[in-house]
Amino acid sequence: MEISVTPIKTFPVSGRKICLTDEGGTLTGGVRKDYSPLERSFTSGAVALVDADGSAAVDPVDFVAVMEFCERIIEGDQRAATQAGAILMLATAFVGVVISWPVTAEPSSTEAA
Repeated sequence: MEISVTPIKTFPVSGRKICLTDEGGTLTGGVRKDYSPLERSFTSGAVALVDADGSAAVDPVDFVAVMEFCERIIEGDQRAATQAGAILMLATAFVGVVISWPVTAEPSSTEAA
């Protein structure tokens, strides 16, 4: 399935791009415990990471889903904390938030005393 996205940051070394989806959609991938297809919906503006060749490094995920995922990790869900690709998805979501939302102040640097 091809998903229309708008790049918001390109990483020059890897050629990867953080993108926001132009419209919502549903992806099917994997199976549930009962072997039924696992579908995941995302909204317009969901964040995704695209490899230099155009393939998805991180499928689109909206910020509500990222928050739910983070809450599972904080609550001690070992399956969420060790899920393949979890760190890359969280890094993609974090950078997407920082770039797409206004940041009120630059972080101050602290010098060693």
